[in-house]
Amino acid sequence: MSSDLPVTMQDIARALHINHSTVSRALSGRAGVSEPLKKKIEEMARQLGYRHDPMLAGLAHYRHRKKISPVVGEIAWLNLWPKPQNLWCFQEFKHYFEGASKTAEKHGYHLEEYIGEGAMTLERIEKILFTRNVQGIMVPPHPSLIDWGSFPWEKFSVIRFGYSLTNLSVDTVGSDQIGASMLAYRKIREKGYRRIGFVVNENAERNTLFRAGVLLAQAIDSSQPAIAPLVFPIQSDVKHKDKLKPLQTWLKRERPDAILTPIASLAEMLRELGYRTPSDVGLAVTSILDGKGDAGIDQHSLEIGRTAAEVLISLIDHNRRGMSTLPRLHLVPGTWVDGSMLPSKL
Repeated sequence: MSSDLPVTMQDIARALHINHSTVSRALSGRAGVSEPLKKKIEEMARQLGYRHDPMLAGLAHYRHRKKISPVVGEIAWLNLWPKPQNLWCFQEFKHYFEGASKTAEKHGYHLEEYIGEGAMTLERIEKILFTRNVQGIMVPPHPSLIDWGSFPWEKFSVIRFGYSLTNLSVDTVGSDQIGASMLAYRKIREKGYRRIGFVVNENAERNTLFRAGVLLAQAIDSSQPAIAPLVFPIQSDVKHKDKLKPLQTWLKRERPDAILTPIASLAEMLRELGYRTPSDVGLAVTSILDGKGDAGIDQHSLEIGRTAAEVLISLIDHNRRGMSTLPRLHLVPGTWVDGSMLPSKL
């Protein structure tokens, strides 16, 4: 259309010589419209450049709140993990989804997972998102960078969780990892531990800032010698047995009395080397949900999910789409949780 005014359902109805109510039912997914006519309406909507208006839909939902009404719209959760089910092995990520989903529902949106696996390519996902008039995309953490190809980000409002997808220049919502690890270091010191070590996998980008926070905390704490962190090389990341020797060497050299780590299997590795927790070495984890430890950081991942939904809906409402030259970072602070694996030594 040549006008600068937004395309409305009435415009679509006029172009097809049908009733406005028919267009409304088709685009909102309600019953009463045949599949051929629905496809015809969706195609005309694409041709005219129709975009869903959440404000008007919200008003309609309010007016008809005593009836069964469709949600305002849909938000996509984009899962492109090599094995998509592995994303859900992380409790933190489950909580991201749960927090985001509940908050989205309060604003009239439904959060739906889209899996890029097999025949479901990014190109295919793009077509489905546009057909369903999806305006917002959430991208959870991924184990490696994604080749986005020519995916049309400019059509969508986008946020990402965490720090792993560095080639996606959009607003980010995540845990305040630096602040959380500095808090953990301080709490461990307050319990009487003096030689605090940090153990991490080299290729775990989502934990990079935890490591930075520990180094900063050590630099500030000049009363105790800084212990060099143990970083398992990339090639050993999935080989449990290959980590035991460097861990044993590091333990003998640095003699830590407490360890902070994001690695869930570290407690088991310590037992295999003959170290008892907490009598020989105290242990705290950067995630009490995924770290298999009862002492450490609560990242408040439900709140991270809630924040992500609020940020994304704000982007949608303000028509901010695509990549950003100045992406914003929204951080949720963690809190310390006491546990039996790190008792007080005082």
